[in-house]
Amino acid sequence: MDRNLILSSLKRFRYLFDYIIEDSDNIIKDLGLYMPLRHMVFPCDIVELRGILEKEEILEPSPISLFSHRFADKHLKNYSVFLVIDVSGIKSEIYKYGGLCIVLSGKLDISNNLYRIIVNEPSSNNSFNIVKKITKDLNIGAECLVSNSIPGLSSSNPKLSFSSTVIK
Repeated sequence: MDRNLILSSLKRFRYLFDYIIEDSDNIIKDLGLYMPLRHMVFPCDIVELRGILEKEEILEPSPISLFSHRFADKHLKNYSVFLVIDVSGIKSEIYKYGGLCIVLSGKLDISNNLYRIIVNEPSSNNSFNIVKKITKDLNIGAECLVSNSIPGLSSSNPKLSFSSTVIK
């Protein structure tokens, strides 16, 4: 386990920063409890979403962190949008530790890897409609769902509402 890489990759997430400062051992232990899955979550805000979808890539000054659904549900549900990325199609080198996949480059092409967009509606009113409009304007073919939290897609009881749309 590369502790320094893990902690430095988590610092950009405002809701993890306090956990890292207070108890970095606990956050690393928590990450280790979750298995990496084919579909991992990249949390962002609506403002960031448009730029990501326009460029069809995630650009970061440091490595890009993707999280398991369950870890994100516990620690990152305050972000308004969750991009569900199919990590099996990522061409860049990836470091995996439990519920964390770190794309070691600062660029992640999502043109063929964006599986779904999940909108955390309680984070702001009308978020789903805004995201739906962005995806329609940009002709994004990913499914959009509204959720009160990130669903555990592999769980028997995902926390999704019935509001969903596929934009083509």
